[in-house]
Amino acid sequence: MAVIIIIPWLVFGLAIPVSSQLPKVVKKLQQKRECRGCDLKDRDLQGLFLQNVDLRKAKLRGANLRGANLMNADLRKADLRDVDLRDTNLQNADLRQAKLAGANLRNTQLDEELVEPKWYLVWQIVNHSKAWTQDLSGQDLAGANLENVNFSKTQLVKTNLEGANLKGAKLDSANLTYAKLRRANLFVANLSHAELSYADLGYADLSYANLSHANLSYVDLSHANVNYANFSHANLKGINLNKVAIENVNLTDVKGLPRIYKKYR
Repeated sequence: MAVIIIIPWLVFGLAIPVSSQLPKVVKKLQQKRECRGCDLKDRDLQGLFLQNVDLRKAKLRGANLRGANLMNADLRKADLRDVDLRDTNLQNADLRQAKLAGANLRNTQLDEELVEPKWYLVWQIVNHSKAWTQDLSGQDLAGANLENVNFSKTQLVKTNLEGANLKGAKLDSANLTYAKLRRANLFVANLSHAELSYADLGYADLSYANLSHANLSYVDLSHANVNYANFSHANLKGINLNKVAIENVNLTDVKGLPRIYKKYR
């Protein structure tokens, strides 16, 4: 009688490295299920079966863990910054005190009680298919990976978004009064009609962003990258443009533009 063997990784289309090709540290991790504090920065661990592993204080920054099985793993105090955790199984995995700034949490499975409240909120936001309607005023979302999120008309008053990845985000008509967006990535973001008065956008990347009809009164835009951004019809009263190059910016019908920049209109 023929025996049919089903290989799970092939069923799900995951490319799993051959054992002989894996680095020694990864082989050790799979065999002993323990690698506390080990250095796995930038490693490609996509799709690996790492159930029940002890990775406390492990250095995983920039690693690719997409589609990996980390069920029941111990990741307390692990450095998971900028890690790709899309489609990763983290059910019953302990992520308390883990560093998750920049981590991609889309379609990740995790447990609310085993992750810091801040990162559970980020997980909820990025896995929400429609526009986010909950008031996020005053929340700490610094360093969060919020690429392509829909914050259209969302209340974000005094929200901390410093260093957040908001690339391609929909922020049209959002209320970002006094928001902290220093060093945030807003590349190609839609901020049309947004309320940004008194917001801190210093050193932010606003290249190719749409800020048409936005209220930018008294905003700190110093050192920001606004290359090819659209500021048409925006209110720029009292704006700080120190060290900002605006040669390639759309300034059609803006209000309150400082005199020294009038030649660029």
